[in-house]
Amino acid sequence: MSLALPVATWVQNALTEIFNATIQTAFDHAFDACFSQDVAVVRNDVNVSRDEYKKALHDIKFPQQTATVKFPRSVSARDEPKHGPLETGIVGGFFEAQLRQGEPGGRPWQLNILTTSFIANVDNDASVVPNPPITDFDARRVSKFTIVDRVRVIPF
Repeated sequence: MSLALPVATWVQNALTEIFNATIQTAFDHAFDACFSQDVAVVRNDVNVSRDEYKKALHDIKFPQQTATVKFPRSVSARDEPKHGPLETGIVGGFFEAQLRQGEPGGRPWQLNILTTSFIANVDNDASVVPNPPITDFDARRVSKFTIVDRVRVIPF
């Protein structure tokens, strides 16, 4: 078994992968690797579906040339080891994603700055099955995601 990342690091890496994705297939893969299929999302005090949240992120991101994501600080409340070899639990934090929009190879036309505070409940997702089957697999996914965010748009 490999050394699994601590849960706070796992959340930061998973969210960063979503924002670093510059093509649709990479975005879809990163989103699915982060969020469970039945994730409960509360965004700015409104319950939204997984698909609604995914579309909102997509609309903020694309077409995207580059991204910079910074996590000034995240903290976790870990579950007991009884939940398996992978650390799960609740992670709270804050990040800022700067997303430069523009057509690939073209001149950028705006910068979207997404500022987000979050609480992510991370669990091992039994519905996730590796293909092909392997034993050393990280099936952690965010099962509940509560966020407060805002987007600032800076045109060039």
